[in-house]
Amino acid sequence: MATNRKQKPGYQLSVVCSNPATPSSGDPVRFGELTGVALTDESDAGNATGYTTVDFGPAVWELTVDDNESGGIAVGDPIYYHDTPTGSPTTNLNNSSTGMDAFFGVALEAVSSNATTAIDVLHIPLGSTLGTAGGSDRVRYTETVLTSAQVKALNATPITLVAAPGADLAIVPLEIALVMNYGGSNAFTESADDLSLAYATGPAEILEIESTGLIGETNDEARFITIQHAETFVPVENDAVVITNLDDEIAGNAANDNTLTVRLYYRVVPTDA
Repeated sequence: MATNRKQKPGYQLSVVCSNPATPSSGDPVRFGELTGVALTDESDAGNATGYTTVDFGPAVWELTVDDNESGGIAVGDPIYYHDTPTGSPTTNLNNSSTGMDAFFGVALEAVSSNATTAIDVLHIPLGSTLGTAGGSDRVRYTETVLTSAQVKALNATPITLVAAPGADLAIVPLEIALVMNYGGSNAFTESADDLSLAYATGPAEILEIESTGLIGETNDEARFITIQHAETFVPVENDAVVITNLDDEIAGNAANDNTLTVRLYYRVVPTDA
């Protein structure tokens, strides 16, 4: 039998945390590529100066989580650790994979759109491994709900679907799902008002989305489109992807009770070796 095992199961260790600078008991923390929850204050409870006892194992914790994607967090959604806190009150945990420093776990309770809430989170001891499974080009998605006013103003005010990913990275959209939610009062009016998927500052258009039969109906409508890129498609480095309207402004829906839900599936790919 092996005689070199030092600790079983080895989930609770005294370490110098990479982030935050001075952990407190109960804080989510990052240690290199691993994440966990501090069981002590730094340098306290028998730890050497600068060390914190951290539980790196699987467990359910009540932790503050921020909806940083503006679409709410559903039960089962992935939660990521960010060295730079977001939300109010600020927290290192949110649902944005863009710019994350490590994977943390899975939400066991929902968070409302744009809210920052204490919820139960299942910590999964994988650190950044799951967050980068398959490399930086793993398939991700965002879901954005556009109000009636936003739909009608898309020509002048595009809506960001995916934020710029950072230097030496580019977003490649793969598929888009749209659901026109009819509010029950009146429809949008449009003729040549095709919606567009585009880079915010790059080439004008990635995909033209036919709006006839989609937004002008007095019932809910849904579309799912696989984006066929040209063989010479060149993604734009560090640029956001937006939904816009390159034709005239959309009008109608005087009651402003219609919404357009947009789910975009995409990859983040390197643009520099």
